[in-house]
This record gives sequence, C-alpha cells and structure tokens, in this order.
Amino acid sequence: MAPTDILLLGLCARYQHPCLGLRCVLANLGELRPRALLLERTLEHGPLALAEVVLAHEPKILGLSVAIWNVELATKLVAVLKTVRPELCIVLGGPEVSYESEQQPICRQADYVVCGEGESLFAELAGAILAGRRPEARILRGQRLPLASLRFPYGEYTEEDLRERFTYVEASRGCAYACAFCLSSLERGVREFPRGPLLRALEELIERGARHFKFVDRTFNLDPSAAEHLLSFFLARPEPDLFLHVELIAELLTPGLRDLLAAMPPGRMQGEVGVQSFNPEALAAINRRQDLPALEESLTWLREHTFVHVHADLLVGLPGEDVQSFAAGYDRLSALGPQELQLGILKRLRGTPLCAIAERRGLVFSPLPPYELLRSDRMSFEEVSHLRHVARINDLVVNSGRFPSTLDLLFRAPSRFEALSQLTTSVMRKAGRTHGIALQRLRDLINRALAEDFGLPGSAIAEARASDERRCERTEPAPRTHRQARHADPPNQG
Repeated sequence: MAPTDILLLGLCARYQHPCLGLRCVLANLGELRPRALLLERTLEHGPLALAEVVLAHEPKILGLSVAIWNVELATKLVAVLKTVRPELCIVLGGPEVSYESEQQPICRQADYVVCGEGESLFAELAGAILAGRRPEARILRGQRLPLASLRFPYGEYTEEDLRERFTYVEASRGCAYACAFCLSSLERGVREFPRGPLLRALEELIERGARHFKFVDRTFNLDPSAAEHLLSFFLARPEPDLFLHVELIAELLTPGLRDLLAAMPPGRMQGEVGVQSFNPEALAAINRRQDLPALEESLTWLREHTFVHVHADLLVGLPGEDVQSFAAGYDRLSALGPQELQLGILKRLRGTPLCAIAERRGLVFSPLPPYELLRSDRMSFEEVSHLRHVARINDLVVNSGRFPSTLDLLFRAPSRFEALSQLTTSVMRKAGRTHGIALQRLRDLINRALAEDFGLPGSAIAEARASDERRCERTEPAPRTHRQARHADPPNQG
C-alpha cells in the first residue's frame, strides 16, 4: 500500500452516507492535494481494524472528522493510534469537537483541533506541519470565508460514490433562524454559493451518474429565487430516476415555488419540514419563530397538490412541553397527512444555547453520545423513556410504509397518539423491547395487540395484515428510496 502524507478518515454512520465535510477539505488543499488521500469506513469497524488501515498508509498527518454518531469510536481509535504511533500528528475537526474542546478526552489526545469551517485552515496547518513548523496553539478556529473562494468538493466523489451512495451537496451555509437546540443558531446569516457555478457542478454530477441528491442546507427555500432556480434545474433534467431531498421552510412556499413543487413528478422529491412542536411556550423557550397556521396550510397544500414526499419532525422533551401537549401536537401533525412523521429525542449539542437553557430549567441529558434527554422540566425519566419507545414503534409501523391497512384500524381511535402509545406498551409487555424485532414477529405482535388490547375482530385484523403484505410484495423499491416507494400509491393492478 502506497504511503501518503495526509490521510483523511471519515467514520460514516452508514455506507450510503458519504462525508461531505472531508471532501470539502480535500478539494481545497491546493498544492497539497496530490499528497492526500480520503478513506471512509462505517461504524461497524472496530478501533483496531481502523488503526491497521490508517497505519498501513504510513501518514504523517491524520485528519479525522468527529460527530456525535462517531465520537465514541473515534476516541478509541485515537487512543490506539497514539499508543502505537505517538509521532503521528492527529488533527480533529467536525461539529462534535468544535465546542467544549478542552473538556473532551479525544481532543486532549489529539495534536490539533480545527473548530468550525476548516477548508482553508486545515490546508495551512497541514502545510506548516509538513514543513516542520508546527503551531504552538492546539485548538484553532477556522474563518468563515466567502463561498465563492472555495473549490467545490464534488470532484472528490468517485464513480462508485455516485452510483451507490447519496450525493450530498450544498447551495448555502448558515441559517436565518436561531433555534436553541441547533448548531446552526451559532452562525449568523446565510451565505450562498454562486448560482451559475453551482448549477454547472450539479450538471456535471448528473452526467457522471449521480441520481440521489441530498441538500444539506438548513433552509433550502429561505431565498425563494435561489430555490426556484434549483427546482427548475432538476425539473428540466430528462433523467427519470433523479431524486431530490431538501429541507423546506413550509411557511415560505411562495406561488413560484408552489408551481414548481406541483410540477414535480411522483418519486422525484422529498421535503423535510421541521415542526418540532405546536406548543407556543415550548417554541418560545427555544427561540423558534413559527407561524403555525401558515405551517398547517402549507403542509395541507403539499399533501393535496403535490407528489412531494413530506417528512415532518416533532421533538420530544422541549422545555415547557409535557406529555399531554406532545400528544396533542402529534395528533395535530398526523392529521395533516405527512408521509413520514419522525419523533426525535431532544439532544444536547455542544455549544448550542440549549446548554444554558438546560441548566436554568433543569433539563437532564445523558453524558453519553448522542446526549439524548433523560428528563425535562415537564417530563419525568419514565415518560421520556416511554416516548423513546413510542418513537421507535412510530418509525417501524407508521413511517416504514409497511402497515397502511393496519394503521387504518389502529387510527380509528379518537387520538392517534394514544393508540400508538397503547400499541407501544403492548409490544413492550409482550417482547420486552422495541429494537431488533424481525418484520414477521412485529406483525404478530401488532395483531395480538389489536385483538387483545384494542378488542378488534380477528377477521378485520387478518384482512388488514394480508392487504399490507400484498402491498409490500407489489412495491419493490430501489434501496435508497424504499420508504418513499412504500408510501406511494400502489401500482395499478387493473
């Protein structure tokens, strides 16, 4: 294996999710680019196996991207590498180490920590290290550069990446909002990449074989004109298998955007809509500005007038929200008909304003990644734990698209949330867990719950199960869009 001076290692949550940040660093190394190599591995690899791979390349510098989903593995890897090869210069970057750096064991073991945007800073640091001029400061903060001065990272995607993985792209950085739980709240203002060069880069990606695009922008349609240009670009493409994934601000769907969204063909687009809560007190506590009537109108319009696959989010455990309020929010959002309704558990991200709010209001988070809420000012540990299981059952039963007929039975109850909560309790009582349940076992557990706990007739339960199984057999989706395909209308059998 040929040695390399600079090795960038991405520890990805799944193979389908490439590391865009390290590709940005790689693309902006300038004259050092030929001396650098990018490797990616998943969390399935252990620290010893990763250390073997790293050391086989004999790097002088290892750049490691650290996030909440990989920090435990990354910490173990750094410890092994520093034990075996203490002279290896390890440079950390990424959201997890950009704040509270001095408090983290992984940062104390590494040689340098690059906080924030690192394209320019990492290149300067690597050049100095290779030239024998190591900076004295260990924790360095990158500068927000004009985006036009950066090279696009998309040439660093391989043909295999484009063929088999999501293609992460960005049209802007930053967020106009200041939600206390989000790292984007720390960056004031939004910067956009130059429109013309971006469209040419996207066109080149498509010509190379990219088909599934995921925009990482926090506010895709904050600038309606920019969003319209991008949607028009994708609509005009002749490739039938293109798929576009963006995060939408539902309240800002202008007439122009609505026309373009209504023109999107089936199976072409997913829009994520962060709702988080319908409780005004909870929204105010996290500094989230949200026009709830406009939000509801836009979600209804998306469902009734477009083929956009809507993925809407609620957060469990926001300050000021109890279980009853959360249940009402679930019912309110579910009634609007998003194809997926994700229930996330509030997390303590380092550096966010939520950290101070948590101390002031008594929110308690796990000390272990991903730092999920244990109890809030309005929810006990037991209530949060139950909602964590509800979130899992919601994902398996509601979001998976595998149980539409069964859900028709389940959701005849006055409160969809209460029905889902009761189903969760039943599954926990019968199986003792909500993770690691095989599909057929899950179907059996649901059927038993509907009969024993909901008192539904066996014939109706059996008919619903048979219908769901037939539907899943008819829809054999592509691996990267399986949920979207299951939620789509079934093929015409006539």
